[in-house]
Amino acid sequence: MGFKEHEKILFTMCWTFRKVMWPRQVYACFRKIIPYKQFVYYLKKWEEFGFYDYGVNQELGWFYPENFTDRYKEIIEGVEDFKEHKTGCAF
Repeated sequence: MGFKEHEKILFTMCWTFRKVMWPRQVYACFRKIIPYKQFVYYLKKWEEFGFYDYGVNQELGWFYPENFTDRYKEIIEGVEDFKEHKTGCAF
């Protein structure tokens, strides 16, 4: 099973911003290029792989990085956490 570019982008951004934004908020930045049904499909796919979970709302979930498959680990290899600075954003 291959990755679509949209999934790579969404996964990378959800991971990068996980400490300051819910997946729903990340998706809002990409809603013009990623259809909502596709967003929900990716969340469900990640849940089935065992590294994404949520409480009541699927769009407000979190990651279990210890359960990432090698393919997902490769996507975020070298990705820095988002850090807020008084003068702006830094990655």
